[in-house]
Amino acid sequence: MMPADAYEGAELCDVCGRESCEGHGIPAEGASIDAFGRPASDSAEPRRLIGFSLADLSAHRFPPRRTLLTRADTPILRAGQLMQIFGERGTGKTLFAQSLALVAAGAGHVCGITAPTPCRVLNVDGEMASEDIKDRFDLLTERLGVPLSAPLTLVAADWQTAYLPRLDTQVGQDLIEPFIEAHDLIILDNRSCLFDPEGEKDPTAWQPAQDWLLSLRRRGKAVILVHHANRQGGARGHSKTEDVLDVVLKLARPDDYVADQGARFTASFDKARGVHGAAVAPFTAHLTLDGWQTTSTDSTSTRARLCEYLRLADGAGDRPKSATRAIQGAGLNKQKGLAAWADLKRDGTLQTHPDGGFYVR
Repeated sequence: MMPADAYEGAELCDVCGRESCEGHGIPAEGASIDAFGRPASDSAEPRRLIGFSLADLSAHRFPPRRTLLTRADTPILRAGQLMQIFGERGTGKTLFAQSLALVAAGAGHVCGITAPTPCRVLNVDGEMASEDIKDRFDLLTERLGVPLSAPLTLVAADWQTAYLPRLDTQVGQDLIEPFIEAHDLIILDNRSCLFDPEGEKDPTAWQPAQDWLLSLRRRGKAVILVHHANRQGGARGHSKTEDVLDVVLKLARPDDYVADQGARFTASFDKARGVHGAAVAPFTAHLTLDGWQTTSTDSTSTRARLCEYLRLADGAGDRPKSATRAIQGAGLNKQKGLAAWADLKRDGTLQTHPDGGFYVR
């Protein structure tokens, strides 16, 4: 909760938002309060949970959350929200996350995503070498036209005098806290390097990281996590890590991708809590000499091409006997083809023919 004096007008209860509320208690004048506006206490008394009646919740006024990033004039990341960007190796997820860091700090725009006002951004890199980080930010700063005075701070494991402790440990959190306190948007690149890698397999091992991320949310800090995709195209690890996320953005290579194109990917929103329509429409982005170039994407193209091939193969009596054969026959990217194949099976469109092989209804 926020301190009572964060609201204009009369002194309000930090729980129900009403004046002169005796039930929840307003900190006495001069009393210390904690980071969430509650009375601080040095006693060993058990912590009290805060609950709302329906009437109290209706009357309560939470502080409005500042919009940090928008798309199609719709907020897609606000203060206190958690976002994850994931993709397979080499898709350009770090370049894209670094670009978001720059435009958020410089009130710029990239790939249709806009920062309405500058915010203080902290980019924490646990993977790349110092020179590579510098080269990338030099390149992106120039191509995006972001001034060097933008409020962006970079912390990298590679330029520390000793190792950077994991951020799901108390030592790591204590070290990074002065930077966290001074910034509005925290970008963590990447989960495997900055948190316990066992957390990808064991939900219990992930819990300390989740507890810390939720504590940042309560403080109004927005966080963008960068993560890897698995071989099936989903985010690597168990799904518990996505439960508390507000936005999940997946980056994947387009079907017609060739290696010499560098950072070119299709972005699709796997999760966008409370956001709909054009703001979460998929798009294709390509980093060129003139900056990021963006085009709209037909999200059904892979499925449609796979269905078309299966119908033609059925008509010719040459029905494929495996997903791999169908994907190859349709000329699709394997990862996206497998995802489309699974969708077709899930909704019953894909059927097994009595004479062998697969077809679509």
